[in-house]
Amino acid sequence: MTCRYCDHPDKACYAQEEAEHCADMADQREVERILAMSPEELREDFIARGEDPDEVIAEMDRSIRLAVLQAAAERAIAWHEDHDKALSKQPPNNDIRWRRMEHQEQARELRTAVAFMRRPALKLEGAK
Repeated sequence: MTCRYCDHPDKACYAQEEAEHCADMADQREVERILAMSPEELREDFIARGEDPDEVIAEMDRSIRLAVLQAAAERAIAWHEDHDKALSKQPPNNDIRWRRMEHQEQARELRTAVAFMRRPALKLEGAK
């Protein structure tokens, strides 16, 4: 018996974890299908699905740039939090307090920026 969703051998994928596996397998097959296409075939595939290939590429580019910025911000947040934690273990004095406040403030600002990056894009009313 094979799964009706992903051709997973010897089982039917009804459990949640199996359903997630099926979705992952379907995504993987789609990625493999796209990677096997020539640029011309890919363009034709987008057009056949009613999508503008240039807009799809632009959206992919924006998504990649956003992911890179988010990863960099999250690394910076971790760095500031680690340094704040290390400073908290030292005997208190005015310099340590000031440095901890600076790390905390930087981490807060970066968390705000990451939260903003994750928001859906704003759209004008009536725009597609």
